[in-house]
Amino acid sequence: MRFIKNTIERKANKERRQFLDLIARAGVSTSLLKASPLVMGLFAARYSEAQGNNEKRVVFLYQPDGSPPGLWKPSGSTMNVATSAYGSGNAADGIVGYNVSEYCRFYELDNVFAGHGEIFKALGHNTYASAIGNTLDTQLAKSNGFTSNFSILRASAHRSEGEGGFSVENGGVSSFTEGAREVFDLAFNGASVVAGDNTYKRVFEMNAAALTSIKGKLGAEEISRMDEHLNALEKIETSLENASTDTPDDACEVRTIGANSDDIVEHGKTLADVIVAALKCGLTNVASIMLSDTQCGWGLSADAQQRMNISSGISVSDFHSANHGGTGDNHKMDQARMLAYISQVPAYLLSRLAVETDATGVPLIDSTLFVQFSEMGYGNNHSPSGTPWILASGAPMRSNFGSYGGNTALCKDIPGIAGLRGNTIGDIV
Repeated sequence: MRFIKNTIERKANKERRQFLDLIARAGVSTSLLKASPLVMGLFAARYSEAQGNNEKRVVFLYQPDGSPPGLWKPSGSTMNVATSAYGSGNAADGIVGYNVSEYCRFYELDNVFAGHGEIFKALGHNTYASAIGNTLDTQLAKSNGFTSNFSILRASAHRSEGEGGFSVENGGVSSFTEGAREVFDLAFNGASVVAGDNTYKRVFEMNAAALTSIKGKLGAEEISRMDEHLNALEKIETSLENASTDTPDDACEVRTIGANSDDIVEHGKTLADVIVAALKCGLTNVASIMLSDTQCGWGLSADAQQRMNISSGISVSDFHSANHGGTGDNHKMDQARMLAYISQVPAYLLSRLAVETDATGVPLIDSTLFVQFSEMGYGNNHSPSGTPWILASGAPMRSNFGSYGGNTALCKDIPGIAGLRGNTIGDIV
């Protein structure tokens, strides 16, 4: 019997050949592509423009242990306690507001699974990982990531050693790269430009050298884009290399916190900067992010503990203990305020997507679907009902948002909302 490749695989092979042909005609060597991720990203953008494609991106962000009922979902444009960071914030608690709620649709869904394990079922279905084959994030990457450096970039902040991720590929739970510094090195650090040359040890310098070597092969817009990418890259690398807490007075809100801050919000924001840069530079079109993990061991920083008036007696040393600290109204309120604290990270990420532009000058938010989810409704009783989800994007995608009662129905719609190929549940077909 003759084996016939499926449609997606044939499409992938065709696009890879076309992409490599474009690079060969430009006179760029394969070794240089390997040396600099930014070179690869520039030519991926050129290929996309040549095909008349508007690149689409998807970001999945997991935030653990749900939310106390009644204090998460906004009422119209008025944010609730736990979602204050998506609006104007809460000055009394020191919660920064990023005013990104206009991009967001907030849902409370019935998940197919609730509990502290097998969190991949949120993007799969109610079965074992080996039967899922590929979760939604992986399927979209397999269906659409033919020309990017990374078909999918999996990253985490404050995920405990040994804690599994939510992303399944070919029946196995995939690992996540832990730490902003480590993700930055993975995404942007290529091989040496010249074998044995140790001049370009810094990621910025290595990419700058590679790009300079092909400057004559680039158009004026590509050179401008190259300079913009390098500027962003240097800012992020500088923030990761320093240890002061000074924030430069510029729009990027770069934090100089060291590689991995003890504070999950500061660490998470730096990780968000890295992810947004990878999307902007064309290194990936699918990113999966974990903020903490299913045991949600993150707690309030010492500074936040001083600012926030949490007086119900819940533990602020880790969110898991806080969720199990009581179900009274005062307990739920303080649990929601802790959730507002960590929610500053996804709200910040959305604000960066709204400011940064893609290769065609369009804000990334217009070509990116952001999906935030959890594995349970309320962390105190591990209930599957009322699980907080967010869909966010610019107007072109947002107009396709629907109403959903469960996570499976929402996941089935995501490829269509984003305008991407690929079915949603089970193996790629």
